Amino acid sequence: MMVAGDPVGDGRFFGVVDAAGERSGMVRQASRIGGWRPWAVARQAGTVVAVDERAGSWLAFRAPVEMGALSFWSERILRHGARIAWAGAMVAALGGLLGAAVALWRRGAQNPARLAQNDANVSQVNRVKTGGER
Repeated sequence: MMVAGDPVGDGRFFGVVDAAGERSGMVRQASRIGGWRPWAVARQAGTVVAVDERAGSWLAFRAPVEMGALSFWSERILRHGARIAWAGAMVAALGGLLGAAVALWRRGAQNPARLAQNDANVSQVNRVKTGGER
């Protein structure tokens, strides 16, 4: 369900109350006060209760609707999409760097003697092609 206003604090409560009177599934303070924000609670027996005893605060909520597990997780992923995209970009960049390092290592860039041997072989091939050595 969607909640707006300031649902937590002294004299305010918004959550689920079970048959024994135990409060659970309470709304926690969000980073932004005022606008509509989603509030989800696991399926449990109880009644949604809203209490606001302070004159300077307000609380609003829309009717609760059932949400499937896939809908819940897809909504959560969408909410954190920018963070997930940045994390994926960082993993891809690190993978690219690691791949480049492995490629250089396999080519022998870490072995100066092998590089010198390769240079000598290339020079010899060039001399043979140009007719410099017979």
